[in-house]
Amino acid sequence: MKTYLVNYKLVALFLIIGVVIGTISHCKSKVKSYVPGGKYIIGGYKSAKKLNKAYKAYNKEFLPLEEYYIGREIAVSILRKEKIYGNGQSALEHYIANIGNTLSMGSNRPETFQGYRFIVLRSPLTNVLALPSGYIFITTGLIKMVSNEEELAGAIAHSVSHVVLYHPTKMIQSVRRTEIVLDLVKYGASEALGKDKLLNRLTKAFGGILDDIGKKAINGYIRKMEKEADLMAVQIMIDAGYDPRGLSSMLRKLKPGKGVHGNPGKRADEVDKRIATYNGEIPKTLRVRTRRFKSIISKADLA
Repeated sequence: MKTYLVNYKLVALFLIIGVVIGTISHCKSKVKSYVPGGKYIIGGYKSAKKLNKAYKAYNKEFLPLEEYYIGREIAVSILRKEKIYGNGQSALEHYIANIGNTLSMGSNRPETFQGYRFIVLRSPLTNVLALPSGYIFITTGLIKMVSNEEELAGAIAHSVSHVVLYHPTKMIQSVRRTEIVLDLVKYGASEALGKDKLLNRLTKAFGGILDDIGKKAINGYIRKMEKEADLMAVQIMIDAGYDPRGLSSMLRKLKPGKGVHGNPGKRADEVDKRIATYNGEIPKTLRVRTRRFKSIISKADLA
């Protein structure tokens, strides 16, 4: 009984939000038609107009610099909780960065503001995290799981694809818009609340979203985004000279759980279908990569 009550309230809330935003965006006469005198819907017409301006000022796409600082802020929040592998100078970290930069150069977004960053986390989880502006974390658990450089490149290419497709940024923009609407309703009850105060409150509320986005990045993006990233990773690997079958091979080793979104087996099947439709020549696995992988991994401390 309690569950149905909560759902009913949510439905009612979003209906109210729809009416409010529709009212703000259209004409003064509609405001007055819902409430006599137009004095009580989010503080009256003047207040509605003021809030609408604030909404438009805050509801915009991120600039490259903004995306960079957002990605950095989320990265810092992750590093507060997770242990980094080394100091950025180890052979393993250089190896991962070289693979990552090779793949990013083979993508449609070879550069981000201040460049891509590939960071190794000491964690038993089998995961690669993609954050705004090209912050990419890869766990020692995943590195330990893969059998060759092609599989490792497949995992990294998938995350590079998320950045190329702006998935982390789009997720934040979507959440931010929701928070804006809710705060407009919450704080718009009085005409005394000026635009500067409202923007200040919205900015503080947005700051609280970043931790939630970090958690979502760890737990995986929505299924549609994961599929898009898988399929784009195939092309990125081919363009960078990697055998894309390393991606499907890596996916089949994953087990559903934290950090793994959807069914890894089905995702691998979709990847193989995309590879089968490719008309060009599929790159072959190079022996030099096999030897390099074995040499670097054998000396790395992945315990």
